[in-house]
Amino acid sequence: MTDPTTPAAPEEPTPATDAASVVPEAAPVVPEAAPVVPEAPAAPVAEPVVPPAAPAAPAANPYAAPAAAPAAGYAPAGAPVKQTLSIVSFILGIVGVIFAFVYGFGLIPGIVAVILGFQAKKKEPGAPKWMSLTGRITGFVAIGLSLIFGLLGIIAIVAYFALLNSGGYYYN
Repeated sequence: MTDPTTPAAPEEPTPATDAASVVPEAAPVVPEAAPVVPEAPAAPVAEPVVPPAAPAAPAANPYAAPAAAPAAGYAPAGAPVKQTLSIVSFILGIVGVIFAFVYGFGLIPGIVAVILGFQAKKKEPGAPKWMSLTGRITGFVAIGLSLIFGLLGIIAIVAYFALLNSGGYYYN
């Protein structure tokens, strides 16, 4: 193998023999081109109509505040959660506690609040748990207060009428 970086040795020219033996080179023959007949111009081809492109969106404002990430703990917006029983239990529990101080009239709203609170726990798993829990707790409190104040109210009414009957001798 030869090294490509080493130059090759020049070859020695061969001596020409006779001048007669040398054949003169002939001129290359160029074929004549056939005459070109111009053709009738073709009908112009209609280019397809392309609707204009939509305008590019404006460049973002480099001074604008960055987009905030969604707060942790919040679910993405979806279908609304059914929470009717929880809300009604919550409201009736509060109403029951308030009316429990009026001769025990909070007994019925308290009982209904407890029942709806337990139903909401079963039937509404997506509703906030604090609503049904608050409804149940205030319902039980309303039941207890209604029984206490109801009994005190009954005792007070009986005592009032007992005093009225026993005091008749003052009017002789």
